[in-house]
Amino acid sequence: MVRLHVVRRAHLAPLIRTLQSTSEIEASRRSLQRRGLSSLGSAQLLPWQLLYAARFIARPLQVDAIKSWDVDSAIRLIERHVPDRDASILDMGCFNSEVVYALHAAGYRNVHGIDLNPRCEWMPYWHRIQYRTGDLTRSGYATGAFQAITCLSVVEHGVDVAALAAEARRLLTPGGILVVTTDFDVRGGHSGHAGLTPFGLHWRIFDPTSIRKLISVFAAAGLGLLEGGREADLVHDSCPIQWNGERYTFLLLVFRAGAARVS
Repeated sequence: MVRLHVVRRAHLAPLIRTLQSTSEIEASRRSLQRRGLSSLGSAQLLPWQLLYAARFIARPLQVDAIKSWDVDSAIRLIERHVPDRDASILDMGCFNSEVVYALHAAGYRNVHGIDLNPRCEWMPYWHRIQYRTGDLTRSGYATGAFQAITCLSVVEHGVDVAALAAEARRLLTPGGILVVTTDFDVRGGHSGHAGLTPFGLHWRIFDPTSIRKLISVFAAAGLGLLEGGREADLVHDSCPIQWNGERYTFLLLVFRAGAARVS
């Protein structure tokens, strides 16, 4: 059994978290709206929406409100561990990702995003947020360029996790953090979704066994879970997400660069 290796740090909240209910999603959306970090219905984005529509003869996609918990959690973690608003932060898989917008709205002045979809370069605030079209596993950024990386709803879609982990570790400064969210069900048994390719991508729902393997891959790359990551934190009482005929929840993991490797 793969052990969960963690970085020993004092007074940190648990940094394996599972979404427990739809009420947490709703509370997260209210929090984003209250703080001016929500892009849903934002009048400030109207000029961008008009430019995007003119450029692509199509309405821009709306961010998915169901991801409110992921975005709110990621923002709060970055604000806690990387409070410097001049820190360099990267979102891996940034197309239609609300977290880049929210980071900019929270006052971070050096936000970057990378995605295979070239339309990512026309996402909100492209004149202030530095977007790039490219492979997440071969990004082209300088080694140690970022103090924090977000990677929300990416690892379940057929990405080479070992290559992604190695690239994230290369890009992070020593001590930098990586926030990962993905689809999860402690019960397992989601073999029926294996043939689905939403958005043209492969899709999987992780279970405890596959999550332990994922954590070991990140640990081998030099990214260890922050203190507080425990197997008990994988438990959830309900499956609040329903999509493509499957019921599951979301899982959040936080890693720090330079942590202990799996032995």
